[in-house]
Amino acid sequence: GYTFKKIMVGPDFGNIGEELKINQFPTFHFNNQKSILKALKSGLKLKNKIDDGLNYPVETKKYHPKVIAEQYLHFFKEVRIS
Repeated sequence: GYTFKKIMVGPDFGNIGEELKINQFPTFHFNNQKSILKALKSGLKLKNKIDDGLNYPVETKKYHPKVIAEQYLHFFKEVRIS
């Protein structure tokens, strides 16, 4: 989603929730219907703000697929050496 500057809404669970919160995206508790609805509404409000000129809240360059691929390659080279 970051690569294409999409608004993301996801569960407040594990690293997904942490990442979304860091980047100011709405999260929800997956077993709470009101929480899900609130997060979706917040996501739509954020989308409208961005459509009206607010900057996208994530620096997308660090999430570019080429950057991520290079990080994976580095990781696997390090694991192989260890």
